[in-house]
Amino acid sequence: MSTGVVLFSHGSLLCGSEQALRRHAERLKSYNVADIVEPGFLNYNSPSFADGVASAVEQGATRIIVAPYFLAPGKFVTYDLPRALQIEESRHPSVKFVLAQPLGFDERLALAVTQSAEAAASREYWRLDLERAPAHCRYEAACPLFETDACSRGSEKAASNVLYQETIDPVGVEALLLMIHGSPRGNANEAALQIAELLRAQALFNCVKVGFMECNQPDIPTAIQSCVQSGADTITAVPYFLHTGTHVADDLPTLLEAGANQFPTVRFRMGRYLGCSPALTDILRDRIQDALDENSFV
Repeated sequence: MSTGVVLFSHGSLLCGSEQALRRHAERLKSYNVADIVEPGFLNYNSPSFADGVASAVEQGATRIIVAPYFLAPGKFVTYDLPRALQIEESRHPSVKFVLAQPLGFDERLALAVTQSAEAAASREYWRLDLERAPAHCRYEAACPLFETDACSRGSEKAASNVLYQETIDPVGVEALLLMIHGSPRGNANEAALQIAELLRAQALFNCVKVGFMECNQPDIPTAIQSCVQSGADTITAVPYFLHTGTHVADDLPTLLEAGANQFPTVRFRMGRYLGCSPALTDILRDRIQDALDENSFV
């Protein structure tokens, strides 16, 4: 039986937002987790989930592990994925499909956050993903840069190998700010809050705060104010996001810039988004292996 893996993800509007998932797919191939590893997106990016499955089948997969690249079992995992999977099962009746668990809570996510914080940079780097997006231009109207000056001409940074880091001086009282999208589903935020508690217990930062973009409280401006009130002279913000969509590339930098303007004596830094970390590849590998082990006799 030839085993394939399809990494199921939502996708994002910004060109280049799929690059992190492609890197995870390449690492999984190097780990020899399965004979075939393909990404598959629900929206916006390519290949689509259907195309990812078709590619795996064309390469000879007779069993496909579908691994959700999501932090929590929200709507896309519990509703959209089963519907998409049902369609693929009807298209490929001779293929055995096995569903793995999403990333969920894992202590290695705390490591990913810490690594992001260690490589955090000042505000001139915060929109590097936005500036690099034209290098991955797919010329589609869905992209927020479509037919703008950036879309048509690109930029020097988009074509360069500029690293998202800088030489930094030692910080004083450092607050870690986890910037989370938020969800109206109460349990969807639970794993991220557990990671925040784990980071507090590790005491690598003077304080750890959580701020939500949408749906939940405290919002990010309130969380920034809480960091300042705790006595922080440096706020290191980490986007708790899997993709470099518009939120990570533009919206979160805008919120941090507003905080920096409001509190000019506080140093603000932002790390890479969570999905950049190789630690997530290791978590995906374990979720896939668990699914294989549970279905070893199927």
